[in-house]
Amino acid sequence: MRIGLIRTKIAVVGTLTCFVVVPSSAQALTEWASCTADGDTLTTGTTYVSSSGGTRWTVSDHTMNIVGNTRPANNLAARLRDSSNTPVYWTYNKSNAWGNKQYSVGVNKEIPRTSEMNTKAIFDQRLNDPECAAQIQLDGIDQ
Repeated sequence: MRIGLIRTKIAVVGTLTCFVVVPSSAQALTEWASCTADGDTLTTGTTYVSSSGGTRWTVSDHTMNIVGNTRPANNLAARLRDSSNTPVYWTYNKSNAWGNKQYSVGVNKEIPRTSEMNTKAIFDQRLNDPECAAQIQLDGIDQ
């Protein structure tokens, strides 16, 4: 992980200094997000590194795990997209996903730094099928 130093002048006030954590090409960053609906939880992780001289991200893989639900008919949908919703760079859909099982899929896409991974789960339950969505901003900051 590299820590970059950014300095910029602000009118007459002075100089602002802030630190930005940027994944280096030698060290990947995995960011995690989760959401819950009616007792079931979706946990997702996206792994990426800085590329093209630090101007883009290269996403290597995406991991999804349904916790608290052992039923076999859950649905997962992931979209790697620009933060404005379009364009979409990569999609993944899995129907009949088992709960309490991890799904890891290769992405292998170079994308702009204004991108995010949005993952939605529809949980298989007896009376209703609740859903939730987890979103990861690919910003180089592990939150």
